[in-house]
Amino acid sequence: EGTVKSRCARARKKLAVTLEYFRDEGNRR
Repeated sequence: EGTVKSRCARARKKLAVTLEYFRDEGNRR
C-alpha cells in the first residue's frame, strides 16, 4: 500500500527539517 511509502517520505522530510533546524542553531552560536 501507499501508506508505508507516505509514512517513510513524511519521516524523511521531518528528519530533514530537524537536521536543518539543528544546523541553523549551530551556526547561530
